[in-house]
Amino acid sequence: MADDAEYKDLYAKRKVTIERVFADAKGKYGVRYTFYRGLAQVSKWVRLEFVAMNLKKLAKWKAKRQRSALFPPLSIYLSILHFAACLLFFGQAVF
Repeated sequence: MADDAEYKDLYAKRKVTIERVFADAKGKYGVRYTFYRGLAQVSKWVRLEFVAMNLKKLAKWKAKRQRSALFPPLSIYLSILHFAACLLFFGQAVF
């Protein structure tokens, strides 16, 4: 019975951390549906989306550590990079 409480705590943490990533991917990055056919194209698209998500997280983390009014937030540059990468790889922007 002691294990049940431990697993409940672990599951509660999972809902906050891991499930949040997939919810953001589906809600903010449009990973719920795809416009591509074939495992290779869909895999490439999903990887690109998760790379963009991770870069954006990194930018936010670095911005918290270094508050600078001289430069715009790095997330703006990463959003532009994401847009350009989608155009380059797929011929269309995916948001």
